[in-house]
Amino acid sequence: MAVVLTLVCGGVTVRWLLRARDEAPLADRPRVSDSRAGVSYALPPGWGLDRREDADLVDAFSSRITRTTAGSGSGGTVLTGRSGQVVPTADLGTYTEAAAGSNAEFFFPRRPAELVGSRATEVSGHPAHTVALRLPARGGRPAGHLLMTVVTVDSDRTSFVLGIATGGSRAGVHDVEDVLASARTR
Repeated sequence: MAVVLTLVCGGVTVRWLLRARDEAPLADRPRVSDSRAGVSYALPPGWGLDRREDADLVDAFSSRITRTTAGSGSGGTVLTGRSGQVVPTADLGTYTEAAAGSNAEFFFPRRPAELVGSRATEVSGHPAHTVALRLPARGGRPAGHLLMTVVTVDSDRTSFVLGIATGGSRAGVHDVEDVLASARTR
């Protein structure tokens, strides 16, 4: 069982690491625009946006989309926001890895996060960095994946797109990957 799980998780990692940013699986989907963060991203089929719920977000986040599969324990959330500081391009990798780890501790307390990918990329021609973490199932809670892209939107703003998939569903992880790949600066 552990070997199968490792192979499946490895396949997800390989798909994410080999994927080109210009692939557009969500090209024909509606987009969510976050003016505070200066980014937009596509809304996958079956995911929802409720602007009234955005008013209740923790201050670090400025928009959110979600998907919950009833009874399965699987779901997904994508959140966006502005970074607390402008991050120099040379520091994007280190900053993104630290921020992803901090968010993993917030959303998955007392669960060790495994770094499964970290790479420099671009969003709309702007420097960015994407990190993928895997979190094991523990204490009756399902396994999770956390993906985070931090992008230099302009000289005064660094923002992020944070995706979380729970329940171990490969389709859920792919949805989150697709949303992050669809991110654009405004």
